[in-house]
Amino acid sequence: MNKRGGIEWILLAALGSGCRSPQQPRSWPHWEAERDREDNRSLGGRGESRFGASGGEAWGGGFGSEPGHHLCLRDGLPVPDVLARIWLRYSVAGKEPVAFRVSCEDTVKVEGQLPSTGHGDRFEWISFPWTATRAGPLQIHPEGRLRLDQVAILPEDRTPSPEWSPPVVRSGGLEVRATDRSKVFDAPWVLKILREQCNALEAFLGIPCPPLVTLMAVHPEEWPDPGTGAFQSGTLVYLRADELHFAWRNYPHELSHVFQERWVEGVPLFFREGVAFLSAMHIERLLFGREELVAQRVSGFRELLADKPAPRFGQGSKNPMFDAKANSVGHPLSRESYEWAYAILWEMQEALGSAFVGNMSRALSDPSHPGVRALQDAQDERSKCRALVRMMEELTGRDWQPAFRRWGL
Repeated sequence: MNKRGGIEWILLAALGSGCRSPQQPRSWPHWEAERDREDNRSLGGRGESRFGASGGEAWGGGFGSEPGHHLCLRDGLPVPDVLARIWLRYSVAGKEPVAFRVSCEDTVKVEGQLPSTGHGDRFEWISFPWTATRAGPLQIHPEGRLRLDQVAILPEDRTPSPEWSPPVVRSGGLEVRATDRSKVFDAPWVLKILREQCNALEAFLGIPCPPLVTLMAVHPEEWPDPGTGAFQSGTLVYLRADELHFAWRNYPHELSHVFQERWVEGVPLFFREGVAFLSAMHIERLLFGREELVAQRVSGFRELLADKPAPRFGQGSKNPMFDAKANSVGHPLSRESYEWAYAILWEMQEALGSAFVGNMSRALSDPSHPGVRALQDAQDERSKCRALVRMMEELTGRDWQPAFRRWGL
């Protein structure tokens, strides 16, 4: 904001498709991304699609093998005639902070570190002192992977207006965020549903809830797959904004994968998906009393596990679920493959009790556990599955090798 003749005005640049200020409709200045090279070739495009960005897009810098990607605001930003700060709305997905600098008319005006925001869709505001007195072109140089959504230069006593960005509602380590054009209906109720499910999963999985869990309310027109009710990435769970507040709209399967972020890397996909299914069935029973739904859902599992595997898998006696990589994208698995994972873990829980899940989950969260070390030393997915089965045998005192051979391992 600047004060000229007693009139206050906002200084703001949106780096995606724009942002909204109280004084004016959505708008954005000319901007383009360049590389630190004499030819100043454009990176192309206006930005990359990000659910958490104010206009649905954000500039991505520091990507690829070529160093020196930077953002150039050719028109610069007007500078207040009072003490000011430069504000950046950004996201850093990696665990480490990203160093950056801001130059104005070829002079470095700001150098600093941008802490991790935990995910590429979690944009946060951060500010630094601004000393430039002229409104020359700005160049923002990241030294790592960074996404920028908005830049503002404001007097020292002002902060960015909440109206400039999609809303964020927080309660402790839980938060609900909206995408561009979305609204969060009855946020306290949404947070209550989220908190109840997280508390129940803490007890079921035997591990603490991650320090931060985010629900992202996606505008219905932006929902990527009509056949999907929810999806998860890191510690974020994505739901349609128009379903977020429904009491029946539980999402423990995705939340279970959020909790699994505490596990060591390399846990086989069949176990991750099987535990997520058990988590969902546990919540259905505990919080919603849906015994009939659970009974219907698992009614075919015994028959599936009792059948001979060879004719089902189409590749001898090998079950493709045991070859699929955890957290991989585009693995060619049928719906039936996931049903196998659900059925196997359901059968084990029925034989051992629900404490089996918590005991395994705690062990997989401990890098020093001997079974975990053997799991991580395994070289391929099928070997990892066998190492996990041996770990389950040690924890349960039962021989599971015959069953898993019958199931295609």
